[in-house]
Amino acid sequence: MGIDPAFAQDESRLMPNFGLGIYWYRPNRFYVGLSAPQLLENRLTANGGTDLEKVAHQYRHYMATAGLIIGRSDFRVRPSILVKAVPTNAPIQTDASLMFLIKDTFWFGGSYRSAFGGDKSFESESVDAIVAFQLKNGLKIGYAYDFTLSELNNYTSGSHEIMLGYDFRGKGVRYHTPRYF
Repeated sequence: MGIDPAFAQDESRLMPNFGLGIYWYRPNRFYVGLSAPQLLENRLTANGGTDLEKVAHQYRHYMATAGLIIGRSDFRVRPSILVKAVPTNAPIQTDASLMFLIKDTFWFGGSYRSAFGGDKSFESESVDAIVAFQLKNGLKIGYAYDFTLSELNNYTSGSHEIMLGYDFRGKGVRYHTPRYF
């Protein structure tokens, strides 16, 4: 087994990057966002060589997201969508989710991911089941199971995901603002 040429010698290179984004929301109502988190398309070549000896390439990414809260009582519904694109280098992915909230404490729902290829093909990639609890002390704990629908399901039966979050409470005036987004 040979040595990967990318790791054959110790090299250090500066490859700066930056991103831009805009996010607009109305608390407890809706949100909309657009971003390009990686604007520069850096190339890493073997031994400082030509583009033909390319080891890695950072492509420009674009993302758009939106979501809203429906209902104002003890039961709320939170649909959301995320669209990710890397033009000409990857299929456009869409994540659509639907979460249900009971008394701002118990969250449950699901998510669906699909991809639209450059050849105009449509592929279902995964479905998720999600459950979470928002505790009074600021701690949020959740679990999700991601079931693969694409050809990757020949190699994996899915993934388990555990989420922990905490909202720090500062000093001063306190407002009850549940985090929906």
